[in-house]
Amino acid sequence: MRILIAGAGTVGTQLAGRLCDDNHDVIVVDSHSYRLRKLEEYYDLQVLYGDASSVDILKKVNVEAMDLVIAVTDSDTSNVMIGHLADKMGAKFKIARVRNSGCFDDASILTPFEMGLDKVIFPETMAAREIHHLVTRPFAINAWHFLKDKVEVVELEVEPGSMLDGQVVRGIRCMSEHNFLLACVVRKNAKGVVNAFVPVNRKDEIQGGDHIYVVAHKDKIKKVVCNLGFDVKPVEKVFVYGGTNIGMEVARALETSQVQVVMVEPHRPRTKEMAFELNKALVLHGEGTDANLLEGEGVAEAEIFIAVTKDENSNLLSCLLAKKLGVKKAISMVTKPDYVPLISELNIDSVISQRLMTINQIMRFVRRGAIVSFEELVEEQINALEFRVTDKTLVLGETLSSKTFRSEFPDEVLIGGVIRGEEVLVPQGDTVLKEYDRVLVFCPHDVVAELEQFFA
Repeated sequence: MRILIAGAGTVGTQLAGRLCDDNHDVIVVDSHSYRLRKLEEYYDLQVLYGDASSVDILKKVNVEAMDLVIAVTDSDTSNVMIGHLADKMGAKFKIARVRNSGCFDDASILTPFEMGLDKVIFPETMAAREIHHLVTRPFAINAWHFLKDKVEVVELEVEPGSMLDGQVVRGIRCMSEHNFLLACVVRKNAKGVVNAFVPVNRKDEIQGGDHIYVVAHKDKIKKVVCNLGFDVKPVEKVFVYGGTNIGMEVARALETSQVQVVMVEPHRPRTKEMAFELNKALVLHGEGTDANLLEGEGVAEAEIFIAVTKDENSNLLSCLLAKKLGVKKAISMVTKPDYVPLISELNIDSVISQRLMTINQIMRFVRRGAIVSFEELVEEQINALEFRVTDKTLVLGETLSSKTFRSEFPDEVLIGGVIRGEEVLVPQGDTVLKEYDRVLVFCPHDVVAELEQFFA
């Protein structure tokens, strides 16, 4: 594909790298020359200095020949305008990142379609929803939905000495009366190197300290996790540090439940606004790094501490403090996607990156076709993909255990679920793929291209 990226910030730069790795023809436009110089040093692409919301600049890059225009500048207004101009000038597909969803809140006034946009990404809304979902799944480090949101994947940490420590995959399958699969195991060796694998060999052994990824029907996931020995007791008290748009959206969602919400905000004028906007939450003026404040308000009684200020360092420090004071789970917002894998070294349970969410959403759009959805479960190691089965799929009408199927289907790949109409199937050896099925698979990063050819 010929792709134009408007904006060479963190998101634009990482997108450019991934798209170049996938052999797309990429051109990046930005009004900061030093950003473009860095891109040229590392990747095989074209760059152009200028404002991508200018018609002259769009003409220079032949925007009418672009298969995809991605607008991820620092300005929401510019991103929408770039998409609109690109549409008017003949570009095929247009994506815009919009941090503040306010301009599209009322569909009777304005819609993305009217602006010529094929997809609008709202990272703040995505982040708030992800955090709220993790609060409802306090046992999970991360959680994902697939197959029309009917199948859920949760990441769990195996405690040394727990009932899972030393179990083989084959034995784990018998621990619950509900159907589930083990999709991935992440293990750190003595040197600290992280190794992730799909446990297609049922003799693989689980060890204490492993992170395992469990797949089950969303209505059964809590029962499965409970059967595996994890505490699934609901959350009663949550601290939210930061009265940002994300913090407020999370607080509003939690107010509709029985969860007690304590909001901490460092700017006094903002606390008054928050107290007016919220109904049940307790709003406090102070710093999330103030141990006396947290202890005085009973942070040790809270199951979850969430830090979503605009200061990344403050988020991380407040989470570490909350954990030291007795909070069971800490969720931190980070701005730099590169920090996400490093933070696993700290005592922080879950990390939310708006930028990484934006990148993943855009990559899903780029890889669409047979692929319905795409998630990177373990960065650059293990992916979860949802495919459509078509009349061009290499093997139809054969059981998954047949020699014909196994000879064509890539090794080290696990089929985690099939949806046929509205029915969710947990795949067995005698399962047969049929046209129009949607299939969830887990695979190493380097097998994606082979799977795309299989499902083509």
